[in-house]
Amino acid sequence: MKPLFTLTICACLLIACRKAELPANDYLGQVKTALRDSVSAEDFSTLDFSRAVLNSVDSVHLYLLRIPFKNLGANHFVLLKTSKEGSILQGRIVTLDGEAKEKERTRVFEGRIIIQSLQRKTLIESPITDGFITAFHSNMQSRSSLVQPGNVLPEVIITYVIPSGGDVSWSSWIWLQSFFGESYSQPYYSFFNSDSGSSPWTGGGGGGNASGGSALSSVVPTNEPLILVDFESDFEKEQIDLQKFVNCFSAVPDAGATCSIEISTDIPVDANPNAFYNFSTGSPGHAFITIKKSNGSQRVTQNIGFYPKSNYKSVTYAPTAGKLVDNGGHEFNASLKMNLTPAQLSTVLIRMQQLSNLNYDVDEYNCTDWALDIFNSVRTAKLEIPLYGLPGSPLTQHSRTPQGLYHKLQQMVTSNDSEKGNVTIGIYKGYAGSSAGPCN
Repeated sequence: MKPLFTLTICACLLIACRKAELPANDYLGQVKTALRDSVSAEDFSTLDFSRAVLNSVDSVHLYLLRIPFKNLGANHFVLLKTSKEGSILQGRIVTLDGEAKEKERTRVFEGRIIIQSLQRKTLIESPITDGFITAFHSNMQSRSSLVQPGNVLPEVIITYVIPSGGDVSWSSWIWLQSFFGESYSQPYYSFFNSDSGSSPWTGGGGGGNASGGSALSSVVPTNEPLILVDFESDFEKEQIDLQKFVNCFSAVPDAGATCSIEISTDIPVDANPNAFYNFSTGSPGHAFITIKKSNGSQRVTQNIGFYPKSNYKSVTYAPTAGKLVDNGGHEFNASLKMNLTPAQLSTVLIRMQQLSNLNYDVDEYNCTDWALDIFNSVRTAKLEIPLYGLPGSPLTQHSRTPQGLYHKLQQMVTSNDSEKGNVTIGIYKGYAGSSAGPCN
């Protein structure tokens, strides 16, 4: 339910990347040497290298270094894209002002940003509306309700974490790559708790000072992992003709056939199943069903999920028209597989057809509800998952979410459940196979 319903549930979700190995010990010294010739003497003298923060992902050769200015707060900093060794590839001076504001039962980032070259030439000066830097999105309308691109994430997002038994906690994250014009690169976000009054600069770094000295050659900056946010793009697919998808199974003989159903969950932040994202970001998580039937050389696989017909960004807590979509190739983080008889498969397909024209409802009947309905249609012991309250939801009861499904499968493994062997979990990412598609 990738909309992670506004759940404002901003499911924080987020895919925290593992901490990359820090560059060599002279990294910050090399950066400082190169930066001295790239900025004015005044700017250089006021940089606080002792609070520099490195965001890095070795696997994609991404190294982003933030160096704050002394006495100007965390929202005024030099941002550098570097090599692993410390060579400067690109640089910006950033001034970011704003805060998370309540909007339609959720929080969005509102403010302004100034992005300058290292020589203080202004490149971008723009409002930030609903987390989007409006200057980056020429197709947006300058009004309170922006026309947002369906497949673009905001430059500033609000994430929510719902710990078990605790209150919702939230924070702001910024898409640093976008400040270099990489609007469509992988959305790695960095922590920026801008409206809490606390600084994202965690200190440390081993000392050193901005004025120079060999001490910096033995110093490395504080290392903070980035989070990679999954974008749910399958909601943009056309609605399938379910009957034609079902027809494919009749081409495989029942006698001697092997059949199965698998329920899969894709959490928005792969390394943090507690993280929720506002569905308006397009990254709320998703659950879907995979059905297989084989007999000798004849094989049919269909991957199907439930979505709102409208863009996630326009979905509210009110019911809206739903649709079934081909989820072939979709990412997942955990799944549970169950073998079926041909007769049970027939029951599953009938149930799927019965539920093919329902309304989508973020907090009452979303993708996880639909997938569980189909999966449980042939189970005596129904699969029950933990429920979570959605921040901002008008309902008093809690809802089913991709995170809840993930936690249930995790619990089945740790408790040595009898179906433990049918659970896939503990992977960074898995991907469903392709679907057979429609058959006449």
